[in-house]
Amino acid sequence: MNEPNLDELDEGPPIEEELIDEEEYGHDEEQGEEQADRLRQGLIQALEDKKELAVQHKLIIEAKWIEDERQYWGFRQADIDEEAGDGDEQAPPVDNKTGEKVELAAARIGDMLFPTNDPNWALKPPSRPEDVFG
Repeated sequence: MNEPNLDELDEGPPIEEELIDEEEYGHDEEQGEEQADRLRQGLIQALEDKKELAVQHKLIIEAKWIEDERQYWGFRQADIDEEAGDGDEQAPPVDNKTGEKVELAAARIGDMLFPTNDPNWALKPPSRPEDVFG
C-alpha cells in the first residue's frame, strides 16, 4: 500500500483570525441592548397571553365545579335568586337524589376495594388502555 506523504499534503490557506468590525455588521452595544429589550418584551407578552388563556379555561372549569357542588347539595338557581332578593314566590321543595346516589356509589366502591373479611383489592391501570378507553 502506498502511504501518503504527510509533507506533501495541502494544508490550505493559513488560518488568520479576523477581527469582526462591529459597526460594519450593526451589532454595537446599544443595538444589542435594544434587541434584548425587544426579546424580553416579546417573552413577557407571550407569557401574559398564556396566563390569560389559562385563566379563561380555569373559569370554565370552576363554573362547572360550582354547578356540580350545588347539584350535590341540592341547591337550585331559584334558591340562589331568592337569597339575592330577586324572587318573591315560594320555590317547590327539592328532592335531592344526587347526593344520595354519590354517597351510595362511594360506599359500594369502598366495600369492593376494602372488604371486611378478605384482603384488600388493588387498583392498577389496565395493561392495554386502548381496549378500555376505546
